[in-house]
Amino acid sequence: MRRLFDILKDIQNVRCAVANRERGLPFGSEGLFSDRLEDIEKDLTKKLKVSLGAVPIYEKWLKEVEGVGPRIAAAWISNIMISYKHLEEPSETQKTFAIKTKGEKELYPTLRGIGAFPTISKLWAWCGQDVQNGEAPKRSRNGKIRMNPKTQALAWLTGRQFRLAKGYYADIYRKYKEELYRGHYGKAVENPQVCPRYEKCREKLLGAASRLGREPKKFPCKKHVDNMAMRHAVKDFLRDLWIKWRQTEGLPVSGSYETEVLGHNHNEGLSKPTST
Repeated sequence: MRRLFDILKDIQNVRCAVANRERGLPFGSEGLFSDRLEDIEKDLTKKLKVSLGAVPIYEKWLKEVEGVGPRIAAAWISNIMISYKHLEEPSETQKTFAIKTKGEKELYPTLRGIGAFPTISKLWAWCGQDVQNGEAPKRSRNGKIRMNPKTQALAWLTGRQFRLAKGYYADIYRKYKEELYRGHYGKAVENPQVCPRYEKCREKLLGAASRLGREPKKFPCKKHVDNMAMRHAVKDFLRDLWIKWRQTEGLPVSGSYETEVLGHNHNEGLSKPTST
């Protein structure tokens, strides 16, 4: 399934690039080549649907989630499949899918499926949705990361789908966005200096302007609010996916730190998608 999705994504990227090139061709040539690539995408999507039909979590819950089509569903299922560890005697298959780490031994896959994540916090971290020093984790040149860049990118894509769709997670996105605007982030839209991110944003904007030789751009306060709301909806989606998947597999389920200890609940009054 992962190979099918990766191939589909590669073809999609090529199709978008080809479509941009076609705009420079004579009138009437639009879609001359990109349409054929789109047909291949559709064929691959059908194959993904067939593969998903054999996955219980998709049939019982995931296919009912608005904003999550077969492509995104296949991407999540196929990427939440492996836990990596150091091994002294890995198998040939484990060697094939090993991850090289800078200055350390190779990491080898040991667990598959949602069983690789005993807590929702570990899944959030794997998908780049945890919090480090009060902010979302970022990749740095020499620093270590504990997230999967693919699932982090997939989380952003899923958040965009929720922003454009209807349904439970789209409602979470909009409700949380309203909460942020009622707080100090709403004031920051009018006056960026009251935002807790002001100094970091200012340094970043001035640095970019200096490198590019232009005037600094406006403070992206609205973008920050939008990203935080999308991130909040995605974290709720991943929590529910983790719970439903582990229940389907007969694995133990426990609440997250923020709900059981801190008592956070931003989704009162919203109706969740049901299992079949």
